[in-house]
Amino acid sequence: MRIAARESRPIPSDPVRVLRALADPTRLRIVALLLHAKEVCGCDVEAVLGTTQSRASRHLATLRAAGVTRDERRGPWVFCRIAPKPPAWLRSLLGAVHEAAREDPETRRMLERLAKVGRSPACADLRANGRTGSKSCRTGCCA
Repeated sequence: MRIAARESRPIPSDPVRVLRALADPTRLRIVALLLHAKEVCGCDVEAVLGTTQSRASRHLATLRAAGVTRDERRGPWVFCRIAPKPPAWLRSLLGAVHEAAREDPETRRMLERLAKVGRSPACADLRANGRTGSKSCRTGCCA
């Protein structure tokens, strides 16, 4: 099963690979989005970034390959979140990203779009039917 293979990947231990993944402004904003919302569907990333599905998927795949994020397939949707239990150096780095997101105008606009748009209709439907146990932070911790 593909999900099991993704979940079994080791916790990131290579700072170079992680830093290369975070060097792209779009991926850095995706990480800020995940830090804010805890978990988002890939289609939400696409909508909030205003990009194509293939481009959003490619950025998410790069973050996953670096060990920064994990994803879980639920039906046709893929939900992404920050990898659990990151090493101390990555926790510090993610904290810095979260703080920097508060000062980046484009990231703030992206988080505002997420708050306005909310989840895509398909994801909202999935959530309404009780098929997911996660909750998203909509309180504006980065605002």
